Parts: sequence; C-alpha cells; structure tokens
Amino acid sequence: MGNGLPEIGGHAHGGRLWQSSAAGCDIYADAFYYNDHKGRAYGRVLDSLSITPSSHNPEIPAARLPRKQALFMGVVSLGMTKAEVLHALKSKLPPPKARGSGLIWDVTGFVPVNRGNNVATHSWRAELHFEGNKLQEIRIDAFTGPP
Repeated sequence: MGNGLPEIGGHAHGGRLWQSSAAGCDIYADAFYYNDHKGRAYGRVLDSLSITPSSHNPEIPAARLPRKQALFMGVVSLGMTKAEVLHALKSKLPPPKARGSGLIWDVTGFVPVNRGNNVATHSWRAELHFEGNKLQEIRIDAFTGPP
C-alpha cells in the first residue's frame, strides 16, 4: 500500500493514512513492526484500523487496494444500511451490541478480519458507525497479546 501519510498513533510514526479510489475510502491504520531480542525483524502488529468514505484529500497518498480488501468480514462495505449489514453478518458473527447508531462486536478467538488476507488476532472489537442509516465507518481494534 505504500508508506501512507504519517499520523499520530499509539507508536512512534505508527499511524498511517491512505486513500483508495478503487474502494472509495480512506484507510487509517495504527500498526508497527517489531524485532526480536537480537534486533531481527520478527513481525507486524495491527492495533487499529479504520475505513471511512474517501475525503478526496490530495495530501493523502493513494493505496492500490482492491474494493474487496476494504470489506469487513469479506461482505460489508461502506454505504450499506444497518439491516443489510446485520443480514450479511448473521452467519459470520454473533449478534452485535447496539450503541447509539452503531453496532459493536467483541470477538474472542483466532479470527481473520478479512478473507482476502492473513491477518488473525486472538480477540478484537469491531465498531460500525452509521449516519442516516448508512455505514460511514468501519473500525477494528485488534488485541494480539495474551487473552
């Protein structure tokens, strides 16, 4: 996806922002690489990910991200109604908690966040925020330490 626009995140230079014209969205990720005790690259950690409608800001770097990679659980996209989201996720996740105009899932277990990649965590929270009954933000907070 490229380097992205640096933003303040939970780690030094960890927050990055991109936009995808193919997916019609802005993508914010707070993540970092970490090394083992000998300084060798060991892995990547994704703390949070947020997908919102594209701001069309020319200062935000473009990401080559196919639309299908911006789908939550491989089936939910921005702009869907709450009823469409609930129907699409009915067989994939337990019922969500409602908070205001949003839906929240707290999930435990090694679960892929998107079928199109290999990101898996031991537990995570997904918050889907709606405005005017249309999905406007997909936010995922991943928890990769001991459960």
